Amino acid sequence: MHLPSPLQPISRKLLIAGSCASNGGCVVDAAGQFRVFVVTHGGKLELRGLILLRGSSSLGASVEHRLGGGLYVEGNSVAHLRNCTIEACTAEKGGGIFVGAPSQEEQCLYSRSCTQGTAPTLDLED
Repeated sequence: MHLPSPLQPISRKLLIAGSCASNGGCVVDAAGQFRVFVVTHGGKLELRGLILLRGSSSLGASVEHRLGGGLYVEGNSVAHLRNCTIEACTAEKGGGIFVGAPSQEEQCLYSRSCTQGTAPTLDLED
């Protein structure tokens, strides 16, 4: 699925499960224009079997807008990813995912996701 515009931030409990194994995976493509998912205001997002592709946070904007190109999880929110791929996502910090709260990942793959060209894909805030 190609996203023509940013999705609304997730601020409630939401499960998104893909079952697209025969098509190479369920792809959510932000085309390098914006983040794929944002979880805020105590939201709880669970992703299963998805490929988050070409997410990007806005460089030059306020600090929170430069974090987490594929997924941004605000400090009081939670994300749980299972069997997901984070691919070609960019940000100043946390290219694939920026997590400001406790979150979980199980059997996830990161591919070509970076922060300012090189660095870790997952950034957990202290």
